[in-house]
Amino acid sequence: MIKVTHIGAGSSLIAAMCLFLGYVVSFIIVPDFVGNSDTRADSIRQHALLIQAYYFVVWIVFAGAVLLSNYALLYDEKRPHNIYESLITLSCFVAVCYFVSIGLIEISSTFIVTNDVNTLSQSNEFREYFTFLQKFRGSTEFAGDVWLILINSYLFKMKTTYRVLAIWGGLVGVLGMILLHPAFYSIANLYLILFVGWFFCIGLRMLK
Repeated sequence: MIKVTHIGAGSSLIAAMCLFLGYVVSFIIVPDFVGNSDTRADSIRQHALLIQAYYFVVWIVFAGAVLLSNYALLYDEKRPHNIYESLITLSCFVAVCYFVSIGLIEISSTFIVTNDVNTLSQSNEFREYFTFLQKFRGSTEFAGDVWLILINSYLFKMKTTYRVLAIWGGLVGVLGMILLHPAFYSIANLYLILFVGWFFCIGLRMLK
């Protein structure tokens, strides 16, 4: 029988791999992919199916992994959730809805580039889409960080994992909130690396 902790461990490791894939593509392979609409459009024209698969993995698969990780971290067969645990679960659902929404928007945006034969019209429409997406993300991206802060404060209080790991995760969430200000975007790569590390360590911890 598969234990809940093993499901959580697998989900956390999958989440770490999704984030790592996003880091590699966005900061190493195509550094301008996130912030430059023309670079992104060119990448989609050349590798449309690959980009769609990439969006599916880094957003939608990641969302499912986060949901299962949250379930495993809060799981207690001896009692129902209290109010605080329910609040954490609610924040996780909000974050997952955000991840899935962004993933679907990103995937749908690829069809603007691949379906429109008018290059000028295509470029203008994609830039508008890209601008909308950036504004949408800028006003809602904190959802995952709120969950990260709440779940780690719970782990710290309940002592269900190493306290240093809970502090680490909480600080990553705070760093994510700071990144909402454009002036701090230069440290986004550090945020992703720390986030990958937290999920990876949580996954290994749940395997024990």
